[in-house]
Amino acid sequence: MRPTTQQQAVIDEARAGKTLTVQAGAGSGKSTTLRAVAEAMPGTRILCVVYNKSVRLELRGKMPRNVACHTNHSYAMQIIRNHWSGHLDRMKGNRQTGAQQANILCLSGPVRINANVVLSPAQRARLAMAAINTWCKSAELDLLPEHIKAPMGISDRADVQRLREVILPVAHAARADIRKRDGQLKWQHDYYLKMAQLLVARGGMTLPYDLIMVDECQDTNEAAADLYLFTQAATQRIIVGDSAQAINGWNGSVDILRTFPADQLLFLSKSFRFGPAIAEEANKWLTLLGAPLRLEGHEPVGSTIGPIDQPDAVLCRTNAAAMGEVFTALKNGRTPALVGGGGEIERLAEAAELLQAGLPTDHPDLCAFPSWAMVRDYVENDPLGNDLKVFADLVDSYGATTVRRAAKQVKDAEHALPGDTVISTGHRSKGLEWRKVRAAGDFRAPNADSTKSGDTPVNREELMLNYVTVTRAMERLDRGSLAWIDDYVPGTRPAAAPRSRRRAVPLPIAV
Repeated sequence: MRPTTQQQAVIDEARAGKTLTVQAGAGSGKSTTLRAVAEAMPGTRILCVVYNKSVRLELRGKMPRNVACHTNHSYAMQIIRNHWSGHLDRMKGNRQTGAQQANILCLSGPVRINANVVLSPAQRARLAMAAINTWCKSAELDLLPEHIKAPMGISDRADVQRLREVILPVAHAARADIRKRDGQLKWQHDYYLKMAQLLVARGGMTLPYDLIMVDECQDTNEAAADLYLFTQAATQRIIVGDSAQAINGWNGSVDILRTFPADQLLFLSKSFRFGPAIAEEANKWLTLLGAPLRLEGHEPVGSTIGPIDQPDAVLCRTNAAAMGEVFTALKNGRTPALVGGGGEIERLAEAAELLQAGLPTDHPDLCAFPSWAMVRDYVENDPLGNDLKVFADLVDSYGATTVRRAAKQVKDAEHALPGDTVISTGHRSKGLEWRKVRAAGDFRAPNADSTKSGDTPVNREELMLNYVTVTRAMERLDRGSLAWIDDYVPGTRPAAAPRSRRRAVPLPIAV
């Protein structure tokens, strides 16, 4: 295909040596544009950093020979291999338990944080390792108290300060073990990314490329941004992404697109994924977000808005709602396929089983609670417990053991077959697409007061999640609990569609 006018502008400015920020809407051909830039600059040594392994493998077969295509981590491994090669073997083997990590770190005995929270050695080890992971995603060169995140149930300032005083020495001991050649803590992928950032930042190293292109920069963590962008200020750089899809801040990601010191800001707004109807729906969310970008649908793709009886994918706001959809699919005799698999829910359910049995758990989200009754009290009475409440209700409705077994038996969506029901959270759906998509019933609508006052209905990150959700559909979109958008963007309500024949199906008692 010939480049669009907007794509050609990116190519021309790149050839002129400009450092660029490119805001690219959903389905707007980012990879195609990056390939076109590379083809237009055959004598240039180019590093192209992409979001995940599947995109890397796809682009590596399409890019010209002057391009090295990597993920954040695959190139970081090349940087550190000569310095830390002996440590990489520690990525093999089984996942370590909190008790095993506590033993490696020589932790013993309980430590009290407040009247209700007493942390076991395993819980302290888990919180210390979580702090290491947070630091590894940051731009900071040193481990700081701020990298220790208080688990749910600890919010008082004095308690958080006490927690950090207890955990920081453990985190420093963990960092020392990670650096040892004969250390015992299992290595994670983010460790060598951090090692590469520290090596380049402290050594003033220049990467051997004339142009560095980085995709999905709305979801780049600070360590990767420092490694590939900010330490390479003398090199031409092109960053691409969509600020309206910056939904992974919970996982340490930051939207570099908004702050990157580029020579020029350009846009890609023509979507080739879906037609005008879904583009119009996406633009409603972009309007609420105050985004400068508006999408244009691809006319040959006949997209529509309306109810769907048998969607290719059901997208949910929370993991708990995704498990509810799993139960519904099993009840209806369909095979559920969960994007990312059921491991995350399985581990939460295991933690709930321990608490219900009167035993402590080292799960980072639940380790501050001495019992399941304390979890229930937290989700019912603390405003911060709203998201955990959905999971707690799921456990109380079906039982922690039932939830764990169901999570264990679902297949990963990578292995889905025609006719399987693909289920995902909106977060995990980013970068994916399906012909027919239904939004589940757990996306939060604004309350009546915000409707009257004209205030922004829900927080910005949820608005972005809603935008990501509706833009996964290619041909037909069932908006489900996201239809409330019509009350906030007047004059854009879609034409009335036939009422759905889909009936509510009672969820099973056991799986």
